Amino acid sequence: MISLAGVIAMGVLVAVLAKKRIFRELPIFVLYVACGFCGAVCALLAQSYFPHMYLSEWITETYVDTLIYFFALAELRVRLKRYNQVAASGWSFVALLFVFNIVLLKSLSRWVVPVHFPSEWRFAVHSLQATAVLELAGLLALVEWGMVLRFRWPDRELRIVTGFGFSGVVTMTAAILFSHPSIFSGPAFHWVDLLNSTVDLGVLIYWLWYFLFEDGGLMESAAARSKAMGVSRWTGRSGEDYLTTVHATRTQGSVPQ
Repeated sequence: MISLAGVIAMGVLVAVLAKKRIFRELPIFVLYVACGFCGAVCALLAQSYFPHMYLSEWITETYVDTLIYFFALAELRVRLKRYNQVAASGWSFVALLFVFNIVLLKSLSRWVVPVHFPSEWRFAVHSLQATAVLELAGLLALVEWGMVLRFRWPDRELRIVTGFGFSGVVTMTAAILFSHPSIFSGPAFHWVDLLNSTVDLGVLIYWLWYFLFEDGGLMESAAARSKAMGVSRWTGRSGEDYLTTVHATRTQGSVPQ
């Protein structure tokens, strides 16, 4: 039931992103959500009509999602640099943080897969473990990089990263629990899997709420930046200060003119 609700929520989110033309500013993120929707539909069909293919489909979907996920993180990094008006690349520093996070997460994890499991199931568990570590390490590297440079996050990109963070932490926790034979082979497996699916559904609802009711869209963003440049040119006030004031007063229903 939760899987079906997740598919519906993801389909609605894809429609909302397309309607608001978010793909013009965040094409990789939209692609990530669209591919996730297609993968979820294929998983439901495989589970219902081709159960012998379900595990292979799930493994393929896991790696494809991880690949697009990293492109989405790179897109967010470019957006963050542009928002903070930084020209330096800094890829080596991000890569160093990424490697450090992998070592840290791996050292905090206990990866044990029962040897009596079929080879395909063992590969599936190891795939979940590897992708969970890589995704969370990449997300943490992006956040840490922004914190070190004291970057400010645009509201839209911040909501996306927050959703990634919730999902990444729970997926990592589920991967650790699944590595224990007593969890993976016992009745607790269902509850851990249910928790993972519920959090993913919650992230989708969180994004849906934001893009439907809180995101001002492209026109408002363009107007704010145009106004900021005008203020900077004629009054000497920095555009970033103006945008900060706009963001602080939006909740009060007034925007400085």
